Amino acid sequence: RKIRRALGPLRDLDVMCAHLTSFESSAQSARAAGWLGGELHKKRKGLRQKVTRKLTQADPLRDLKKWIDIEADIEKSIDAARVLIAKRATQDFQSFSHCADLVAEHSDAAGDEIHALRINAKKLRYRLELAEAAGYPLAAKTLSTFKQLQDTLGQWHDYVVLSEQALQCAIDAELAANDTELYEQVLRLAEQSADRASRHLAHFREISGSFGDGHSHIPDAVRRADVN
Repeated sequence: RKIRRALGPLRDLDVMCAHLTSFESSAQSARAAGWLGGELHKKRKGLRQKVTRKLTQADPLRDLKKWIDIEADIEKSIDAARVLIAKRATQDFQSFSHCADLVAEHSDAAGDEIHALRINAKKLRYRLELAEAAGYPLAAKTLSTFKQLQDTLGQWHDYVVLSEQALQCAIDAELAANDTELYEQVLRLAEQSADRASRHLAHFREISGSFGDGHSHIPDAVRRADVN
């Protein structure tokens, strides 16, 4: 978790820079994309220096050693862990289903509701992968479906953050006063990015369908283990 929190913002900046390349081919947004890319790279450089000071190489190695120390205890608890994974998978299905239905049925769903859905989708996908590793047979379509849903929501989030960063960088650089033409192009890029986010959300609604009571897609083996 410590590594994820430290490196997560760096990953977000890398993703934004990668998405910017798709704007560079347009004459209307090329200059704005180039400028914004430069601003994001400056942020990344400063953040990387901060992370390097905060997270030494010994930190992750020390954390990994903790897992080695408790490996024997994990082996003894594997049966209880399998039951717990099944129970949590059922709960995660219910949480995801509730959030998915809210977003799918309401076109004006708030950003925090969509964000909650994205987090629930991520938790559910990882829980299903754990269930499979614990010996519960899963249909290939089950994991692939949730991967597709999670990826679609991830794309929504990426373009929302890119749109926000474009606006924030323009404000920080006082482009409205210093370079009106570039400012207008950055605003247009932010608008285009927000539009892409909306399209990814619409795609999620198309592929999600209805998840009913939250149990209809739970593999039978997992559901039986939860009941038992």
